[in-house]
Amino acid sequence: MSSGEKEEKRISRRDFVRGAAVSAAAVAGAGILAGCKNETPAPTASTETQECPPCPTAAPCPPCADSWRPEKWDKETDVVVVGAGYAGLCAAIEAKAAGAEVLVLEKNDFPGGNGILCAGNTILGATHVQNRVGIEDHEEWWYEDQMAWGEYRAVPELMRLYTQKGGELALWLEQLGLVWRDQLRASDDARVPRGHGPAESPNYPGSKGISQITVLLNELERLEAPILLQHKMKRIYREPNGPVLGVEVETEDGNINIKARKAVVLGSGGFKSNVQMRTAWDPRLDADLGAGGLPFVETTGEGSMAAVNVGAGFTDMSYVCEFRVRWGTKTYQSWEPPTLTTVPGGAGISAGDYHRLIMVKNDGQRYVNEAGEQSLCHHTFWQAFLNLKEKPRNVWAITDAEGAAELKWPEDEMRDPQPLAGRALYPGCVAVADSIQELASQMGIDPVGLEATVNRYNAFVDAGEDGDFEKPQPLYSISKPPFFAAKMLMLCHDQMGGLRANTKAQVLDRSEQIVAQGVSIDQEKVIPHLYAAGECVGGYVGAERGHGKIGVYMIWGRIAGQNAAQETRLS
Repeated sequence: MSSGEKEEKRISRRDFVRGAAVSAAAVAGAGILAGCKNETPAPTASTETQECPPCPTAAPCPPCADSWRPEKWDKETDVVVVGAGYAGLCAAIEAKAAGAEVLVLEKNDFPGGNGILCAGNTILGATHVQNRVGIEDHEEWWYEDQMAWGEYRAVPELMRLYTQKGGELALWLEQLGLVWRDQLRASDDARVPRGHGPAESPNYPGSKGISQITVLLNELERLEAPILLQHKMKRIYREPNGPVLGVEVETEDGNINIKARKAVVLGSGGFKSNVQMRTAWDPRLDADLGAGGLPFVETTGEGSMAAVNVGAGFTDMSYVCEFRVRWGTKTYQSWEPPTLTTVPGGAGISAGDYHRLIMVKNDGQRYVNEAGEQSLCHHTFWQAFLNLKEKPRNVWAITDAEGAAELKWPEDEMRDPQPLAGRALYPGCVAVADSIQELASQMGIDPVGLEATVNRYNAFVDAGEDGDFEKPQPLYSISKPPFFAAKMLMLCHDQMGGLRANTKAQVLDRSEQIVAQGVSIDQEKVIPHLYAAGECVGGYVGAERGHGKIGVYMIWGRIAGQNAAQETRLS
């Protein structure tokens, strides 16, 4: 090894799992290695693309013919998969199983992405699991229900293929070692229960998203396809009007260029934690909102923007994402320590019975019917928060001692919040006090306004009617100290829009949107050798995902990997 080179750091998945916590420094530039040979050159200092030579005239000239290609390739493989979440892992497994050489790039110091933090609920229809527990279902029922739930804004071709592949995915995951629980989750949008989730098993930790991620990692390890951790894709190389050739990657040791002889597959996630990108489509989605995955996983959209830079386009960005709400915390999930053997838990405290509390904003005034629609997943509730004129938005739920007991709010934890323990309550997000004015001081709320609001609400309780928002009975007064408050965190949770792709998971060239007139997505021009799946792609389900979109990500990850492996190798 020359003095200018460093041996690439790698760590096996089993070694990673054994550790209680692996710091970023310990695995910087590392890969989860499953039989990868040390035959490719080690990273060198940053390699820049070639620049044009000085022009012979003063007139502007077009870019030189080879300005789009790197000076050299530091590595090469058949298929480069960007992202080790649900879509990326499924793509890598299928591409490798089809005989392609595969390399997975993951920017974090652990694989799994947001999927490792999720509940693992997977909406699938017409499956053997439903048959086993006596639930009749049909692909057409599922298609009709999903289209209606998405307000008919899903791309029909994508939805049709998704609902045709659900049963196949359920069986495939079971063959990889996942055990499905018999109790399927029902939802209002579906005529039969379709929420499939993992049962506990010695094959993996827990019974959540980390369980499914584990069986996918196990299969990738069996196939000897490496994952390189802390490798962040920065750029896609594409021949002008031609195929994608590879990617530029940021590592601890400098930027490297990786050639993809067959294809690049983006499983790079969305951009919900990128405030600038969110507000580009909806200015209300500002820094007042959190994002699913934080502080463990950032979804910053670099994969999507790299695709746009080589000609890709977005689809259905009029509805950027849907939301979730947490109380008394700044995170969607707790995960301590962050290892592949630690099952993520729930963060925050439950608002539960909204009859037991009121919600107030910066000036101490109520702004919404707390029990209206009786759903924190309903558009009306979201819009009420997003449309508040006060900035930054400071919204809290207020109750008294009796209400806190009914809601099971933990007084000890609220008086001494610990972000890395228990419910992951944060200082500044919970408050307990013996008076309303003292409570308001802890909340950063106008004390005069809050006291007036509580007195007014208690008068409504005595009168038996909410004169401000017509909140339905039963109504409970807020009068017995100590008084409790939990701050509301609204999170950008799951994106609807994203890159435009066809039924082969090929990324479409946005130039076609200018000339094509109402053709199917499968007739639009593609960017050769570029595929995408998962949250970075839009149009799968329309305006509402239904709870359990990870099945979509896995199905399209498999499709992307299968088709990428069939590409003709570039010289």
